Amino acid sequence: MKANFVITNPVHFLALGFGSGLMKPAPGTWGTIAAVPLLLLTSYFVAFDSYLFVFICVLSFILGIYLC
Repeated sequence: MKANFVITNPVHFLALGFGSGLMKPAPGTWGTIAAVPLLLLTSYFVAFDSYLFVFICVLSFILGIYLC
C-alpha cells in the first residue's frame, strides 16, 4: 500500500492509525504506539467523569467499526 493512498483518503488515514499501520516491522505495534497518546489525552480530560470516559470509548468503538 502506498503512502499517497493513505494521505489522500481520510478514512484510510484514520483506519491505518494516522499512517502508523504502514510502518515496518510490526505495523500493529506501531499502531498501538500511535494510539497511546490519544488514550492519555482522553483520560486526562475526563479523569473525574467516568461516564464521559465510557461515552468516548463507546464512540471510538463505533467509529472504529465504521473505519474497518
